[in-house]
Amino acid sequence: MVREDGADVELGFEALAKGSFNRIGGSRPKSRVYRSKARRERYMAMSSLRKGEESKSCLHTLGHHQEAEEDEKENVQEKSRLLCERILRLNAQKKPSQYSFASDPQPKRGVGLQPKAKFVAVSTGMSVKYLEWGSSGEVVVLLHGIGECSEVWCSIATKLAEHGYHVFALDLRGHGQTTWSSSQLYTAQSMATDLKDIFLELDLYRSKCALVGVDIGAAVAAEFACLYPRLVAVLACIDYDAVSKDSRLSYCKVQAASNVLDYESATALLTSPLLKDQQRVKASAEKVVPLMFTQEGKALGLKPKMDPKFFFSASMASLGHSLASVKCSLLVLHSFGKDTLERMRLLLESTSASFVRVEKSSGYALSDSPFEVYSALKKVLGKCNAFVDEEPHSRTPEALGLRPLPQFGSLEEAFKALGPRNIPNREEIQAELDKLRDEEGECVSEDDNLNNAH
Repeated sequence: MVREDGADVELGFEALAKGSFNRIGGSRPKSRVYRSKARRERYMAMSSLRKGEESKSCLHTLGHHQEAEEDEKENVQEKSRLLCERILRLNAQKKPSQYSFASDPQPKRGVGLQPKAKFVAVSTGMSVKYLEWGSSGEVVVLLHGIGECSEVWCSIATKLAEHGYHVFALDLRGHGQTTWSSSQLYTAQSMATDLKDIFLELDLYRSKCALVGVDIGAAVAAEFACLYPRLVAVLACIDYDAVSKDSRLSYCKVQAASNVLDYESATALLTSPLLKDQQRVKASAEKVVPLMFTQEGKALGLKPKMDPKFFFSASMASLGHSLASVKCSLLVLHSFGKDTLERMRLLLESTSASFVRVEKSSGYALSDSPFEVYSALKKVLGKCNAFVDEEPHSRTPEALGLRPLPQFGSLEEAFKALGPRNIPNREEIQAELDKLRDEEGECVSEDDNLNNAH
């Protein structure tokens, strides 16, 4: 069928189905890249960017990235909540729960398993929880990954303590029983400051130590080793990808979960494919569920042991720079793909890094294969001879950069504060004790008089 203007209608419909128009006189020339005003403007804008006609300054680009990060930080709680609600709703449609709170597994506590929790008040006013195994030996500090807490290290820490190491495991800020930041200040620098205060309070600076961290814990450990190189003899990074943007270096996708009925629902949450790069295998999820979630009550269910607004603010450039700047022995335990592994090797080519693949890991080596992690750590710790400092007499907080040198207005003030003090003799000590007893006796007599008056 031919129209009055000479166009073949049937041929036109057939050509339309194939994606091109044909006329009697021949084929229609190909259209331009753009077919509308909006596409034309977008095409011209992209072309101008490629040619550098409208290139943006570095400061403008940095500001754009900071704004994008702030937007992501504000929306992270809502994104996590909606994702968890969707996963739990899909799981509820499959089958009813067969678990009860009475049968839910709980972390064991006892000698050699989970010691009693202790707390340290740091300079920011926050309270940091830590666990301690052993009482002497070379110090090993363990930092957990995102969404977890210090109890995930119990089995490995117990084994290390049995071999003579003095082991500490911390709850990072915003996790477990450590204080949550009211201003959501969760950066590698702020957490490294918390770690510095713990070194001061517990006198861990007297000798070099080994730092072991998982994902964000590894980022904090690398930042600390870069800032205080004389404090760290060995740095071990587990599941830490410092060359590509990993969501585990930003936030935990289940941190804002609510209405989690029981541990079966929490396991389904952690094993859901919707978590993508944060999905765990079932065996791994069952191990960490009691450590990542806490019971609010039978009516309320479970909730994660972390700040629902947590967001780890760090650029990949700064994380990579800190890791590449460490001067100590470096161990990387990983399950990377070929491309990621090559980029990590290129990043750390100027360091003494050794790479060890955790064969049975699905991305969470600490819960997937703790024995492989322990074996690799034990091997590198046994080979390290850098724990002893050549100048032990100079290991003061001021010399190590942990505490600023005191400032005095005059030489007399400095001598008065730092000069030698007279050691009291036996008579002076006895006189002070008698004075204290007399003051206590006066206080007791005043209390008795008040009681008699009433």
